[in-house]
Parts: sequence; structure tokens; C-alpha cells
Amino acid sequence: MWSSLHKRLSRRKRSGADMLQSDLAKNPFHPFQLGLTYGDRSRVFTLRVAYKERFFAQLVAFVTGAIILIMLASDIHKDTSIFVYLNLIFWQNCAIIVTFRNDRIYILDENSATYSFVVGQRSCSGTYHNIYIRLSKENTQGQPLSSITPPQYHLVLDGVKIDQQRITKCSCSDLKLLRKLGQKLAKNLNINYFDEANVLQP
Repeated sequence: MWSSLHKRLSRRKRSGADMLQSDLAKNPFHPFQLGLTYGDRSRVFTLRVAYKERFFAQLVAFVTGAIILIMLASDIHKDTSIFVYLNLIFWQNCAIIVTFRNDRIYILDENSATYSFVVGQRSCSGTYHNIYIRLSKENTQGQPLSSITPPQYHLVLDGVKIDQQRITKCSCSDLKLLRKLGQKLAKNLNINYFDEANVLQP
């Protein structure tokens, strides 16, 4: 148990680039998983991502639901606005859970050079030149000069009619290494890579 905890704490101290480099050593297509279709046996890469809003809503609904049950069991819900307020929060978060119940699924079909983005019954698709890995710079606008650290960067999966998905778990200042890893991942997936310098600023 202690060794597992130590590994987790050590991993948190590492930069986003170091963690990505380790993940790519284990899986060269990270965060995608490689699978074979049963039809034409072509290479297909799949990434399934759950909405963070769903996890937060589940936590809030669980806590408020437990409090509501305690109030009902203790018979202290009568003539109190807190009980009504907790019910409102509970049902609002239940609605959020239903709204974000489906995972986001990104599919890359190497044989046809097409991608698909699926959320429940909604889906869209396009060709490989419309999906890419992009190096992105953290926005430091509005921060006081004394708190601004060296520029921080991260990698994202982006494209036409898809939700942008962050690839690196956290940002880092090692631009050279992160650029190298982004280009390597894009090459492994056979999609485009765009550097932060190639992105037009508003």
C-alpha cells in the first residue's frame, strides 16, 4: 500500500511532459487504444472520455441525498427552507447526471483516414486533415506579474465538430520536449500536428 502511495506522490511531482513520455513508452498511441475491427481488420484507434460534470454532479447528488434521508429519518424537515433547498440541489444535479450520462468517444480509422466523434445518439465524422494534435500555451492574462511563472504549455486533441480533449495531465514549461512528444504522437496516429506558433491569436 505504501509503495503504491509513494508511486502516486512521485508521479504528481513529475511534469506533464514527463508523464506523457512515460505513457507513450507504454502505449505509443496514448491516450487512444488500438483495436481491430471485425470487418476489414483495419487499424482503429478509440478514445473514450467521461464528462467531468457528471462526476461532480454524482458527488453532490449523493451528499445532498444522504442529508435529505437523514432529515426525513429525524423528522426535522418540517417547516424548514433548508429541506426545500437541498431537494432543489439534488434534482438539479440529477438532471446534470442525465444530461452528461454518455461518454465522449473519439474514433480514428486509419484505413479510411477518417475520424468520428460520438456522444450518445449524436455523431459526426470527417477526414484526417480536420483532426490534429495541437500544442497550446496557457493563458496568463489577468495574473499579477509577481505570480507569472515561465510559460506553461499542454497538448490537446482538436478538430472540426469535436470537443477539444486535453492530452497532457498537467501543463509544463519544457516546450522542446512537449513539442517533440506531440509530433511523435501525431506521427504514430498518422494525423496532423500544429505548434503553438501556428495558431492565430485573437
